[in-house]
Amino acid sequence: MVDVNKATIGGHSDAIRALVKLLAEGDSRARKEAITALYSLCFYDDNKKRAVMAGTVPLLVGGLINSAGVPDDTLERPLGVLNMLATVVEGRTAIGNHWGIMGTLVRLLKQGTSRSREHAVAILSSLCCNSKQRATEAREAGALEHCRQLLDDGTMRSK
Repeated sequence: MVDVNKATIGGHSDAIRALVKLLAEGDSRARKEAITALYSLCFYDDNKKRAVMAGTVPLLVGGLINSAGVPDDTLERPLGVLNMLATVVEGRTAIGNHWGIMGTLVRLLKQGTSRSREHAVAILSSLCCNSKQRATEAREAGALEHCRQLLDDGTMRSK
């Protein structure tokens, strides 16, 4: 999708809200397509803020927290969207305010696919570099141990 199109689509007052509604109420295929569309639209910075304001974060974080037993590869795209949203203040705040997110990200560092681990470490980095409280929470959840392990056996991207 061309950047101009991302701006135009995201700027339409109901576009991102409709995708979030689909994410909340759609069947599994509709949710997957909504996540893919949000992922693409969120490459444009203004759309990240719109996605946060539309309620994307609680849906994605809730899905991750309740993801035990879900195939790891299905978590990669939602983590990718959260990774992008974590690059803006509004996104970091919304993600970090969810109870259980640090423990979930640490679990994904330990058990996720290589791509999921890359996204999880990037989200943790965004949260922790901008908040001492979040850094303490991550440390208490065991993030340091798993980040050290990524240095040894992770992908170049996760390092």
